[in-house]
This record gives sequence, C-alpha cells and structure tokens, in this order.
Amino acid sequence: MKKIIKNKVCINILLMILFTFLVITFITSCAESDNSACDLPYSKSLYLDNNYLYATYTSLCGGDVLESGLVIAEADRDPVEISKGAATKGWANDIYVMGEYAYIANGENGFLIINISDKENPYIEGRVDTPGYANSIFISDEYAFIADGEEGIQIIDLNDKKNPIIIKNYDTPGYAFDVSVYKGTAYIADGQSGLQVIDIE
Repeated sequence: MKKIIKNKVCINILLMILFTFLVITFITSCAESDNSACDLPYSKSLYLDNNYLYATYTSLCGGDVLESGLVIAEADRDPVEISKGAATKGWANDIYVMGEYAYIANGENGFLIINISDKENPYIEGRVDTPGYANSIFISDEYAFIADGEEGIQIIDLNDKKNPIIIKNYDTPGYAFDVSVYKGTAYIADGQSGLQVIDIE
C-alpha cells in the first residue's frame, strides 16, 4: 500500500514538472512571436506630389501601435527615403498633401497637420481630436473633410494651421469609411448604408 502511494506521489511530481515546463515553453514562444512582430511596418496610405512620395506607416507590437508617422521619399523606380518621423501616435489611416502641408486622418487620435516645408524635418503643426475614428480625409480650399466612422463627417477649418477647429459635422446612418467632395457635394462611402450624398454648401 505504501509503495502504491509513493508511486502516485512520484507520478504527481513528474506531472507537475512536465506542466511547468509546458507553461514556460508556451510563454517563451508567445514572447518570441510578439517580439518578431514588433518591427513590421504597416503602411495604409500614400500621396504623390511634385516628385515626392508621402506615405503613412505604423509599426505594431503584439497588436498594439508601437510607432507611427510619415515617410517622405523621392519618387523614383527605387525611391530614396528623405525622412521618417512626425510621430502621429495612432493609426495613420489616410494622407492628403497640399502645398507645404500633409494632412493625416489618424484613427482614434483624430486629425493632424504636418508641416513638410523642410522635407528632411517634418513636424506636427496642428491637430484636432475628432469625436469618432478618423478613417480618411479630403481637402478642398481651406477645409478638411474627415470620414469619422460612427460620427459621420467632420468639417475642419484650416485657416489657422496651428489651431484647426471643427466647424460642422454631418451624421450619417452608417459608418463613414471614405469621403470625397465636388462642387459643394460630399460623397461618403458609408459602410452598410452604401453611398451617402450630402449638400455641404
């Protein structure tokens, strides 16, 4: 009887050691997997303007945003990177370039204005938090139109680049993914609600 109990104790100890080993192996493999994903760049949008390429990038680590910003390169068959910076601290979803500024729809962190007058040293000049999730952007005159997810369309006054302000919004029945504007009319890709057309004049 004592021998049987002793054998059971030995078996339980071996099982505990084996279980501990498996747990350590699993945790180590997960950590290695996460680390391997930390340096993978994720680019969602680019804009070509006057022989320059402007591309957004986001680096992920374990599914979280590790780094994000703007890459500027000379447009060529083999693009030459000029700069990488202007950290956006969010999902840089879409970009629109006009003149000396790059405008970025920055996911849950709203809308950014980046000064690109010095291509080697771009910097964030202005920002505004939008109520939704900034998916895409369209610029017309001195106004930015943001497709802002569940919050529809946000219209932002750009006259003061350091202090852009939301001056109007249009709620849409669906989820605003993209927007384009032509002659006072906004066209919105609104998810399951299809195409929405709004008079913005």
